[in-house]
Amino acid sequence: MRMNMKLTALLVAVVSSVMVQPASADIVLPNDASLSSNLQLWLRGDDLTALYAGGDSIATWVDASGQGHDAVALANSTDGAQPTPSPVTLDQPTFAIADVPALGIGSSSDVLMSAGNLFGATPTEFTIITVYETADSNNRPVGFGSYREGTTANNFNLAADGTIRKDNGFVAGPDDPSTFYTRSVVQDATTLTQYYNGVQNINTSAQTVSTDQFYLGDIRQNVNAIQQIAEVIVYDRALTAGERLSVENYISAKYYSNLYQRYEEGTAGAAVASGADNGPLDHSVNDHTSTAITSGSGPVFSSDVAVGTIPLTGSSNNLSLHFDRANSEYLQIADSADLSFGQSSAGAGDASAFTVEAWVKFDSLVTGNLDRQYIVHKKSDSGVGDNDVDYGIAFHNSAGNNLSLQLGNGSSNVNISSGLSITDTTEWHYIAVAFDPSTDRIMFILDEEIVFATTSFEAVANSGPLTIGGHFNLAGGLDNSFDGYIDELRITRGVLRPSQLLAVVPVPAPAALPAGLVMLGLLGTRRRHR
Repeated sequence: MRMNMKLTALLVAVVSSVMVQPASADIVLPNDASLSSNLQLWLRGDDLTALYAGGDSIATWVDASGQGHDAVALANSTDGAQPTPSPVTLDQPTFAIADVPALGIGSSSDVLMSAGNLFGATPTEFTIITVYETADSNNRPVGFGSYREGTTANNFNLAADGTIRKDNGFVAGPDDPSTFYTRSVVQDATTLTQYYNGVQNINTSAQTVSTDQFYLGDIRQNVNAIQQIAEVIVYDRALTAGERLSVENYISAKYYSNLYQRYEEGTAGAAVASGADNGPLDHSVNDHTSTAITSGSGPVFSSDVAVGTIPLTGSSNNLSLHFDRANSEYLQIADSADLSFGQSSAGAGDASAFTVEAWVKFDSLVTGNLDRQYIVHKKSDSGVGDNDVDYGIAFHNSAGNNLSLQLGNGSSNVNISSGLSITDTTEWHYIAVAFDPSTDRIMFILDEEIVFATTSFEAVANSGPLTIGGHFNLAGGLDNSFDGYIDELRITRGVLRPSQLLAVVPVPAPAALPAGLVMLGLLGTRRRHR
C-alpha cells in the first residue's frame, strides 16, 4: 500500500468553517495498552460468525481478552430443581438488529457461564460495558449477570427494563427500548453509576456483588429470556469517564453506522444466492438486508481479504465479496432514509454529510474515456439518468482509474475527481470518500493519501435503491460494473475523522494541511434506531 501522504486543495479555495469536533474522548479498543491489564472479559459476537451459521447451538464463546474466561454452556444448575440448560444459539435473522452477529437467548434454559473467577468474589470496583437487545421488558437479567449458584446472595443482574437488580431488590432505570443499545455500569469504592447509550441514568451507592461466576442468561431460569447479546466487556476496576467514553466510541463505530457489509457470513467459493433478501447482511443496527442480482453465478465469497484484522474494531476479517463484471453481478438495497443524504437546502449540515469507505482490489482496470467501475450508486434503476443520482462512488478513466464522487440534483450532475488512482490489479487498497455539504468539502482517501476538494453543487436525495458494484444508465440497463473484490463496505452519516475510519488513517499534522483547512470531524454519539 502507498505510505506517502499528500494533501491538496482542489477545484476552488477552501473556506474556513468546519463541522463540530467530537465532544468526547477518541476511539480505543477495549484491550488498549492503557486498559489491557484490567480487561478480564471480552466477548464479541462477530467472533462467532466464521464458526457458526444462524440457528447453530453454541457451547463456547471464546474470551478475546486473553484471560481465558470463555463463556461455556452449563451442564446443569444447582439452584434448586431447575431444568438443565441447553446450549445457546446464534440468532442472526431475528429481532430489530437482525444481522449483527449476536448470542441469541431464546428461553429460560439458555445459559452460558464464563470460566474462572473474573476478579474476586466481592470486588469493590468493576466496569461492565455491553451491547444487547431484548424483546420483552419483563426479562431479567438481560444478557448477563453474576450469580452464586445455590444461593440468592449477592445476585447482580442488568434487567431488560433498565433496572439493576441485586438479590431481590432493584435500582430503577430507563424504560425498555426494545432495540439494541449500549449499556455501561461503573462501580468504584462508593458509587455505582449506569449509562444508557452514553447518558447517565443511575447513580447510587455501591452494590456488594459476587462475581466469581459470570453468566449470560438467567441462571435461576424463572423467566423467558428472549434477547440477543452482541458484545460484553468487563474490567476489574472503575474506568474513568474518558476511558469509558473511548470504549463506548469503539462500540458506536462498530455497530451504529448506517450500513456495514462485512461479507463474513458466507463460505469461501460459494456464490451469493440470487433473489430478494439473499444478499450479504448488514452488520449495522439498521438491518438493511440486500438483494443479490446476477446473470451468472455470483457474486462469490472469497478468502482473499484486505487485512486479517480490522484496525478500528479489532474484528477478524475472513471473507470478501468478488464481483465478476462479465456476469453483471451486483447487489441492491431498498431505499431508506439511512442511505439518502442529498441536501434539501444550502448548509444542510451533518444530516446530509456522509462517509463511504471500503477496501477494493481490481481484476481489471477501466478502459476508454467514459468507462467507470462503480462501488456504490444511489438512484433509481428504472431508466433515469445520472441527473437523478443522490451519490455515486466510482473509479473512472478520465485521469487513469481515478477515485471520484458523483452528485445529482434532478436536473444536472457533477463528477468530482480526486486525482488519486489505482493502477494495479494485484493489491488491496483502502478507499474513503466523505462529503460535508455545510462546508462544500470532500475528503478523498486512497490508502494513506488524503486529498481535499470542494464543490458548491447541491445534491438532492431520491427514492431509488442503493446499488453496490454496478450502475444503471438512462435506458435502465446495467453498465459500468465493478470487476474485482470489495471488502468491509461501510456508509456512515457524517464526516468521519481519519482516526474514526476502519483503516485508522494517520491524522496529518496541522502544518501539513492546506491554508485555512481544519480536519473535518463528527460527533461521536450513540444513536437509537426504530
